[in-house]
Amino acid sequence: MAAEIWLWQVGSWKAVGRLQSHSLTVTQMEFSRDDSMLLAVSRDRQFSVFTIKRTGTDEISHQLLARQEAHKRIIWSCSWNPFGHQFATGSRDKTVKIWAVEQESSVKQLMTLPQFNSSVTALSWIGVDRQRNHGLLAVGMENGLIELWGLTINKTAAANLAVRLDTSLCHVSSVNRLSWRNPEKSEECRRVQLASCGADHCVRVFDVIPK
Repeated sequence: MAAEIWLWQVGSWKAVGRLQSHSLTVTQMEFSRDDSMLLAVSRDRQFSVFTIKRTGTDEISHQLLARQEAHKRIIWSCSWNPFGHQFATGSRDKTVKIWAVEQESSVKQLMTLPQFNSSVTALSWIGVDRQRNHGLLAVGMENGLIELWGLTINKTAAANLAVRLDTSLCHVSSVNRLSWRNPEKSEECRRVQLASCGADHCVRVFDVIPK
């Protein structure tokens, strides 16, 4: 299968796993914060969730937990909730969907955000309040714009548009990647930073004060 995912042990650089699930190019991957799961999304419109367990110094076991056709068009991006096993997927179909891994055996869709005006090309989720399981999801689009959505996930999922960044601050073409600075490494925990890079060859860093 051409769309394999290879796992490598950092340090020894030994190949420790070959994961097979997708039929077309894998567009993005991300480990869950506790490193127990790997999420992958693909041009085949599906996501895959693998469980990852370390069995030895240079050995791991892996198993496909779930594979699902999640969108009507290519899935460009994905991101885990740092506080749990919920994740977001973003697609060329202009939607962002929120999912949850249940009892490490299946995946359930929690909600779909209101449709965006452009293809969703980048996502990044940061935790803000662990007790409430509340965070911010940064959404980057093909038109260069960036929005920040507040997400709270308890028995149900709730979302609200927190910030729509001014067009003069955003990119003039597709947002390729978004990444939050790890808050534990920030000098000020009440202020977080978001980095973005785009097809316009620009990198931008934003200061964000979560509410």
